[in-house]
Amino acid sequence: MTMKKLLLLLILIMLPIVAMAYAVEIDGIWYNLVPKIKQAEVTSNPNSRFGKYKGNVEIPASVIYEGAEYSVTSIGDHAFDDCPHLTSVTIPNSVTSIGDYTFHDSPRLTSVTIPNSVTNIGFDAFYECSGLTSVHISDILSWCKIYFANFEANPLSYADSLYVNNKEVTELIIPNSVTSIKGYAFSGWSGLTSVTIPNGVTSIGESAFTGCSGLTSVIIGNSVTSIGNDAFSNCSGLTSVTIPNSVTSIGNYAFSSCSGLTFVTIGNSVTSIGNYAFSNCSGLTSVTIPNSVTYIGESAFSGCSGLTSVTIPNSVTYIGSDAFYGCTGLSSMTISDSMTSIGKYTFHGWSGLTSVTIPNSVTRIEEGAFCDCRGLTSVTIGNGVTRIEEGAFDGCSHLTSVIIGSGIKKIDVKAFANCPELADFFCYAEEAPSAHYEPDPFKDSYIEYATLHVPSASVDTYKITSPWNRFGNIIALTADDPDPNGIDEVREKIVDGIGVYYDLNGRSLNRKPIQKGVYIHKGRKIMAK
Repeated sequence: MTMKKLLLLLILIMLPIVAMAYAVEIDGIWYNLVPKIKQAEVTSNPNSRFGKYKGNVEIPASVIYEGAEYSVTSIGDHAFDDCPHLTSVTIPNSVTSIGDYTFHDSPRLTSVTIPNSVTNIGFDAFYECSGLTSVHISDILSWCKIYFANFEANPLSYADSLYVNNKEVTELIIPNSVTSIKGYAFSGWSGLTSVTIPNGVTSIGESAFTGCSGLTSVIIGNSVTSIGNDAFSNCSGLTSVTIPNSVTSIGNYAFSSCSGLTFVTIGNSVTSIGNYAFSNCSGLTSVTIPNSVTYIGESAFSGCSGLTSVTIPNSVTYIGSDAFYGCTGLSSMTISDSMTSIGKYTFHGWSGLTSVTIPNSVTRIEEGAFCDCRGLTSVTIGNGVTRIEEGAFDGCSHLTSVIIGSGIKKIDVKAFANCPELADFFCYAEEAPSAHYEPDPFKDSYIEYATLHVPSASVDTYKITSPWNRFGNIIALTADDPDPNGIDEVREKIVDGIGVYYDLNGRSLNRKPIQKGVYIHKGRKIMAK
């Protein structure tokens, strides 16, 4: 094919496209016209960078061009991008969509009116519109139907005030006919002080109220089943929230950085708490996690410096890494007996924690799980744990006593490093656990001044196995030593007419009963089985 024929073919291919849409200026506003369907899209001046829109722009619902009427149905990508002298825009009811970057970097834009007809606002549509102060609409119901592509697609991300029929709204009541609150629906609206979500709403979308810094009160209806990612993140004025029993999941970052939040009630149907869901809620003092919860995500409560207590119910089978990282105020913690592993850095930095008991259900303590818990003085690890990973208790500078059950097989590098006050280490494993020693699990813990307690039949083995042989004293366990099972159950045998009590491992407790079937062990009254 000759070059001339090729050029002719390209021209013929392009002709339908050229005929399909073209830009024209009508009364100072540029439009892309689509003759076939008689629709017009507002666009930027394609000819000159000096043809920027300025002042107050009022877009008409329709325009006439060459005798034909075109309905203005959209505002195109970048239409008002970088218009430094644009102050306000009024959008007619004919417009259904606003494109990407439409008002990008128009810092003098102070007001925008969005009609009920708009159903879609594109990516970063109002990005860097730092001068925007007010948004005007006529109907909350229609506003709830808009799809916002991201945070900066919503003009409220910059504007403080929302006006409905020229009346400023600060206390929002979602209409009963709304079934879901879409993502970013009210994000960044700093003038919002309270919101009531009725029973008809079933879901709160991603980032629906993120950045509503003035929000102090939220009422969530009993039909809501899910709270989306970032739904209420960075609502620094929020002080309390009640999550109803209808809710089954709390999304990632759902209440992250709500620094004023002090009280949270989590409903009995919630099964999962997402990653970072309550992270950096520094004012949160207590949390009750219901028995319905099975999953606590990564960093779910990290950075809650005011948190003093938490109870993890038996239903929880998984806690993500860093879940309680930096909760420096926590002094007590209960781990459920359904847990199978404790994730990386889960309880990192709990300086107020003084003791911890890890149940038999746990088989693995992951990297850094309790590192830098400087207030921790004693640890009891159940028989189910087979591995303690790198740095699990590194930096527990006041740790004096460790009890490890018989199931332990491996202890990784620096697992108990930098524990200089370690005095007694009880290990019930008959076979000395393998240990990495470059650096070894007890680096800078001065175990040469500590006592290792091991099964009597294994004393000689521990004495020739590194790093266990570095302990200053290695002695046999006795009946009076603490039991990693917690001795929650005992059995009674009659010996010469006297009740003698044994733990589940068959070891004699050597305690006389205070009455038949009851005995006192380490200050606790325990019923014999």
